[in-house]
Amino acid sequence: MRCRSFPRTDETRIIKTQIVKSATSVPANIAEGFGGNKGRVFQNALTIARREAGETDYWLLLSFEQGYIDRKVHAALESGYAEVRAMLSSMILKMAEGSDK
Repeated sequence: MRCRSFPRTDETRIIKTQIVKSATSVPANIAEGFGGNKGRVFQNALTIARREAGETDYWLLLSFEQGYIDRKVHAALESGYAEVRAMLSSMILKMAEGSDK
């Protein structure tokens, strides 16, 4: 997605900033949690990353609804973020099951 195609308004500046913040927070949280590599700490970081992916998805939906990105771009990005959320959910669940033992 190219944010340069967004109109130059205060509203779109805020949306673009939020997309960048939440999207870059996903891998940053994973990396930070993995660096700690301490069971619950990593699991918590994955949970935060999953929430950030959900937030990014919201900002992308808003961008689509406002006409800033087209249906094809939104569908591709939404599909990617759905996959990321599913992978994170799976990892979180496996870690939770492992901590119950």
